[in-house]
Amino acid sequence: MSDLSDFDVMATAPGSGLTAHPDTIVAAETSAIALNTALDRFIKGCIPHLDPTQLRRLADNIPRSLLGIDAPSQAFDQNFSIADELTSQIQAVQALRQHVFPGGHFKIDGSVKEAKEVLTTCNQMTKTLIDAHERVMNMERFRAVEGATLDVLADMNDELKNTFLQRLALKLEDLDQ
Repeated sequence: MSDLSDFDVMATAPGSGLTAHPDTIVAAETSAIALNTALDRFIKGCIPHLDPTQLRRLADNIPRSLLGIDAPSQAFDQNFSIADELTSQIQAVQALRQHVFPGGHFKIDGSVKEAKEVLTTCNQMTKTLIDAHERVMNMERFRAVEGATLDVLADMNDELKNTFLQRLALKLEDLDQ
């Protein structure tokens, strides 16, 4: 990636008599054009080919503060992900633990009460993860299969789609009996 540290040379204070060197301006504009081109290629050439898991990873790795967005509030609906919620809670517990035990050592000005609360929270989170892991993973697998099924159905012609849905309905009726 290009070094963009000299972009600010283009901004000069009015009346200061300072101007950026023309070569610096050209280099800065060239870097900006190259970045915009690379971003356009990524947006148009890569993003449409990412699967839902890859898109989620991409979205999760863009700092919300960078985008000027507060942390998203996740509605409890059909798109709610228990795995994502647990991941958020794990990150919060890890941040809390790191605050009280930076580098794995008790902080100098920490209190015993604070350390005990963090350890209790970590233990509760571990128990929750152990107890819920299989169910959560099964729910996430079900969501993935459901999403993949809908994607495949969207690509089918109407006749094939109707045949599939009729056969699926029959199989699901058999499960209810």
